Amino acid sequence: MPRELSTAILERGIRNVNFFEGQQLSAADLKTEQEAQRAHHDRLGRATGAGIVEGLTVRVEHDGADGRPPVLEIQPGLALNRKGQTLELPAREFLALVRSRQDEADGPCLFRDCSRPLETRVPVGVGLYVLLLAPADGFRERVPQSGLGGDSRVAGCGSRYAVEGVRFRLELLDPSRLTKISQGTRDLLVTELAGANDPARLSRLRNLAAHLCFGTEALGGFAVDPFARQNGFSAIRSHGALDDLRATGSLSDCEVPVALFFWNLRGIAFLDLWAVRRRPVAGEPSARWPTLAGERSPADAEAVLLQFQDQLEDLVQSHPNPAAIRTLDFFRYLPPVGLLPTQGTGRPRGVLVPVFFQGRTVRGPVFFEGARADSLLARSLEMPPIDLAEPEMVWLYQLRENRRAALGRSARPTPPVVLFASGFLRYHAQARYDVSRWSFSNYSTLLVE
Repeated sequence: MPRELSTAILERGIRNVNFFEGQQLSAADLKTEQEAQRAHHDRLGRATGAGIVEGLTVRVEHDGADGRPPVLEIQPGLALNRKGQTLELPAREFLALVRSRQDEADGPCLFRDCSRPLETRVPVGVGLYVLLLAPADGFRERVPQSGLGGDSRVAGCGSRYAVEGVRFRLELLDPSRLTKISQGTRDLLVTELAGANDPARLSRLRNLAAHLCFGTEALGGFAVDPFARQNGFSAIRSHGALDDLRATGSLSDCEVPVALFFWNLRGIAFLDLWAVRRRPVAGEPSARWPTLAGERSPADAEAVLLQFQDQLEDLVQSHPNPAAIRTLDFFRYLPPVGLLPTQGTGRPRGVLVPVFFQGRTVRGPVFFEGARADSLLARSLEMPPIDLAEPEMVWLYQLRENRRAALGRSARPTPPVVLFASGFLRYHAQARYDVSRWSFSNYSTLLVE
């Protein structure tokens, strides 16, 4: 039967205890009130969106190369899961990657359907693993318990506090379970997993695995057919490796991805945060047009840039000769805009731009005013990553302020930096009268609006 207009719909609503004078309250009433308050908070959390609010950065403390269990250092931080629950790690923790007996225990269910953890698969060989943060709970301290009679005699003891906390677990990222990639990409991933034993192949694997989580290949299908539907929704509504894990139940809405790492027979070969880490993102306003509205696409674009910058910095620091780093050898994708630390005064270790982009078509470098940097970065969030399998031209820019300082024309010499941008982005280095600087500007040869 249809409801009449203005009829109150109370089924499955939040049950708040109705307090009144003379009411006899029980523990069940107080628990109901606690659950009501938690439900209100969860609604606010879902409105904010799931993701990492702050902190929760992860670092490899011990890689396990000596046969001992690897150890991760995790900084304190705050996250929100898809159910709206806040998950906080209040202090720095060192996490040994071994399964503990507590993984088998049943919790007291303060978090209801989130209290029982999913199974952790202990790595026995080579594989990509996602580190997940989930809610946990337990009881602490004991307190005397009296009966309901008038004699107030102690009838036993009960737990004084129900404590809300967190736990970590691992989930295998198995290429055979991924559905949003082509067979060619799946075969490439399997090949890279099996042969990732040198800096170049490890770097390519890290980059490829990150873009599997970004859903870069699947998102390219939007331009092929924007109206493609699956079960009535956009075919690219679910487009990343984490979406595949959720679809199979391997990643629950209670959990928040924190880091991705590659664990081989020698230990942890690399750890990547931004492959799976995202700022809080609210639910999509349209399931039919997920790329045209909502916050997920900009958050993913931010992660693409930050992932590249972290990977490049790690690569420059660890490679025996960073001047030999070449994009085609070390990466599969680049962000639409990125910053390159180049060798020069104040930076003995850095890339050489001609070598880095060897084999690709580039334009520049040309001088670029720092005042335009924010505009270029903002526009880059609207663009797809640079696919190195395609012959896409790349713009190269030198920041005028940085170049001036690098040449010693300022009070504090600064290491040189080059900014690259997708050829699909508008040219940002037009010369302007009374704005551009002499010897640090360009003659305008392009008419670009």
